[in-house]
Amino acid sequence: ADRQEAARAELEDIAGQIVAAEEQADVLAAQAEEQGQEEGARGQRRGEDCHTVVHSQFSTFLNVPMEVWGMVYYAITFIAYTLLVLYPPMKTPTLTLGLLILTTFAFLFSLYLTAIQAFVLKQWCTWCLTSAAFCLIIFSFAMVALPFDFFSLFP
Repeated sequence: ADRQEAARAELEDIAGQIVAAEEQADVLAAQAEEQGQEEGARGQRRGEDCHTVVHSQFSTFLNVPMEVWGMVYYAITFIAYTLLVLYPPMKTPTLTLGLLILTTFAFLFSLYLTAIQAFVLKQWCTWCLTSAAFCLIIFSFAMVALPFDFFSLFP
């Protein structure tokens, strides 16, 4: 049990570091876009155009830009995991389930957005794909850190 708790704590720490890195990447992407560096970047590959993706009809959800949704998600995730690491008594079934639901939704939504890039826009945004990869990593850590065997729920 102690070994499992240590592994969970380590995973939560790594997840927190990943979230912090993603938040920094979001800030840098916003700064680059403001300076016009994102559009027509050197070394751009065919089919890779962040400008097309982040300014498409799919760039908002409920009239809020995807970048804002991403920053809110990563901020909530970072704060929640930081609190869990610093103050373990906060780890309640409700908080754990809430984080799992949030993480699962973010992961599935990132899959949807990646499919939009691939099949509808036929353009790739490196920042968007990086965010999707972070969602996958955080989701994977969340599944590993579950206090029970998730797959035992399925016969």
